[in-house]
Amino acid sequence: MSMERISACALAQQERKNEMPSISKTIIMGHLGRDPELEHTKTGTPKVKMGIATTYKRAGEEETVWHNCHFFGKDAENFAKMATKGGLCYVEGRLFYTTWTDRDGNEKKGHGISVYSWQYIGKRSAEGQSFGASNFNQGKSISHIEDDEFADDDLPF
Repeated sequence: MSMERISACALAQQERKNEMPSISKTIIMGHLGRDPELEHTKTGTPKVKMGIATTYKRAGEEETVWHNCHFFGKDAENFAKMATKGGLCYVEGRLFYTTWTDRDGNEKKGHGISVYSWQYIGKRSAEGQSFGASNFNQGKSISHIEDDEFADDDLPF
């Protein structure tokens, strides 16, 4: 191997060591806006597009945000079989941005989550106390933690 080739390889390895890694990960847990509908892409891959709502409560005010979540392949098939409107779902995925043209010819922009990991927790039981097989009332749920319960000294950064 020539000296130039070795130097180029060594330089490329050094550049990779100096690069900072990047990550795009989004985690949400919320309720499904409707029953999932299994569709297929043009190439035949199963897909489900689902709106999942997260709600933030503070000082008597409530804000709901809808997240467009996209499931593909076996995940889409399994999710469509298991999930139902109103059920609680935990998802992890990659955030993406997209543009499209609506029926009136206007260009629209939006974002979504390409889901790569999920857990369907289910609906509240008839008594309204638990979800599916898990009981989340054993500890303090995230929605009941107020911002003033944490001091700045508790933050790791």
